[in-house]
Amino acid sequence: MIHRSRMDIVEERGINGTPDLVAEISSKHSRRRDKVQKRIVYAKYGVPEYWIVDLSNFTLEQYVLDGQRYELADLYAEDEIIRSKVVPCASFSMNVLVQALPSKRE
Repeated sequence: MIHRSRMDIVEERGINGTPDLVAEISSKHSRRRDKVQKRIVYAKYGVPEYWIVDLSNFTLEQYVLDGQRYELADLYAEDEIIRSKVVPCASFSMNVLVQALPSKRE
């Protein structure tokens, strides 16, 4: 996610700069990569905020960059209002997010 005040980093070929917020949808197959490897890479490039959404237990972990590493800022579930620390327009609850997911069709 890029804050609208920094839209100049969005170019035709992609983002030329550091995003303000990255959100990963974690699965049992990607959990280690999301929580360890990607956190290291995003911290290295200075992404100020990183979210890990875990749909197996309907939670969102909010990490905020503190120097060279991320600190867990909050853990959200159910009707708790999720608010970005760096992109204030991002605000919703896990229940709203889960309800917006497409239902599986058999």
